[in-house]
Amino acid sequence: MGITRKGILIQEQILNLVEKRENPITSRQIAIELKYSWNTIQQHCLELLLQGKIQRIIVSNMHLWTRKVVSDKKYSLDILDKAISKEIDKQIEQIIQNQKRETHKEDSIQNEEQNLYEN
Repeated sequence: MGITRKGILIQEQILNLVEKRENPITSRQIAIELKYSWNTIQQHCLELLLQGKIQRIIVSNMHLWTRKVVSDKKYSLDILDKAISKEIDKQIEQIIQNQKRETHKEDSIQNEEQNLYEN
């Protein structure tokens, strides 16, 4: 049997409360604030945990709940990936410029040698 409409409502309320908080919040604090039993809150928090929507921290037999931070990690990885790509592009451009300079030097040397030979 799936989750009831009331269960969905409770989970949405939990998510809203957890997302508003900068610091983790206990199951008891959520229960008091939302006016549900500790058991109900604990059950729905565990379901949200399994769905990957919130994170749990266990401290001294207390369950602390906080928002999921995977998106922040992904964002950090995206920034890192862009920075690495930019650095690679910069180094490739530098290699190309160095090759052009070497080619230009070789051409200059050949021209000088040819001029010396002709004179």
